[in-house]
Amino acid sequence: MLNIYDAVMNPEFDIEGTIVVFDIADSTKMKEETEEVAWLGNYAKVFDCIVQAIPASGSVVKYLGDGIMIYFSGENQTDAINSSIKMQEDIEKMTEKNVIKCTCSTGIASGRFKPVSASRWPQASG
Repeated sequence: MLNIYDAVMNPEFDIEGTIVVFDIADSTKMKEETEEVAWLGNYAKVFDCIVQAIPASGSVVKYLGDGIMIYFSGENQTDAINSSIKMQEDIEKMTEKNVIKCTCSTGIASGRFKPVSASRWPQASG
């Protein structure tokens, strides 16, 4: 069983890939100025839009409250870039149609990563 120390300190567990991060811009302001049911529904529609545009070569690795992190393996950098463009275009179309009210920022980084999966951590007994 892989422990956290090995995952972080042992380079043999490193993986190559590309991470795409989408973040809803001004989400704090949206929460302050909008009823919870409205901003929560807005978040859900944005996340649905993003997830629907993820090709089979990508996978969600973390939800970040007002953002989402998607991993692509090393040979799928082009998919990461192209799907990010599609996601931004889809969000813009939904905003123009008043389906959602937000903009998103996007970050893309490629390199070596330290994967730490909670599913690999020792489970507490009892």
